[in-house]
Amino acid sequence: SFAADADTVTAADLKERVFGSLFGEYYMPDTKKTESPDWNYMEKDWGYGVELGYYLTEQWAIRAEYARMELQSKLDGSDVNGNRYGLDVMYHLPQLSSVYLVGGLKRFDAAQNTTAFNVGVGYKHFFNQNFALYAEANRYQGIDESYGDAGIKLGMTYAFGSPAEKAAPTPAPAPVAPVQAA
Repeated sequence: SFAADADTVTAADLKERVFGSLFGEYYMPDTKKTESPDWNYMEKDWGYGVELGYYLTEQWAIRAEYARMELQSKLDGSDVNGNRYGLDVMYHLPQLSSVYLVGGLKRFDAAQNTTAFNVGVGYKHFFNQNFALYAEANRYQGIDESYGDAGIKLGMTYAFGSPAEKAAPTPAPAPVAPVQAA
């Protein structure tokens, strides 16, 4: 059954599998950006993106991300659209593998070109061996510019392939008849 499949997805089922994700994101720039002409008075708004990743082990995964930020200036409503590219490392908690921590490096080109570290937390719920929905919150801390933005993602993930086959238990050895002396 559909629900039973979700209960059987384990961290071991995801190990060494490629995954892809599509997401929508509510992006919240630092007030330094919303009140600055250098940032074109960028306003909180929506974006969307795509991710491609790989589960290295039962706990660790890596992913590449592209996000399109559809932001506007709160001063005059003009577009302050931009792109975000980055790499992340994900750590799935051993006792609660649906929860993960994420950290990475991002490059932004919205109003200005900047680089930021990101840290966040997420939750992923698998409906079967391949499909999951996820929610994730991140803090983007500027490196070359001083700012602290935030984003909340909602998305869908597809894990390609199927889990590695679980090894069948080794059968017990057949009993050996005692050898009788002649």
